[in-house]
Amino acid sequence: MTLFSSDLFVFCTDGVFDAINEQGTEFGTQRLVEVVKAHRHAEVRQIVDGIEYAARECSKGGAPQDDDMTSVAVRNTT
Repeated sequence: MTLFSSDLFVFCTDGVFDAINEQGTEFGTQRLVEVVKAHRHAEVRQIVDGIEYAARECSKGGAPQDDDMTSVAVRNTT
């Protein structure tokens, strides 16, 4: 695999994907992809913050969460 300058890698635990709202809808992969795309030019800390904010907003309605939410973003700077 060839790595290019500015390549972005994002890793998340299943707690991010499984965050659920009151209606039982999961945050899911597609929403994660949308958040990363929206923040792809930001600093990696802002990408992680954006993921956390979006996942917490999804589950804001009071649905119980039973898993940790961890995200890591790494950008190739070489």
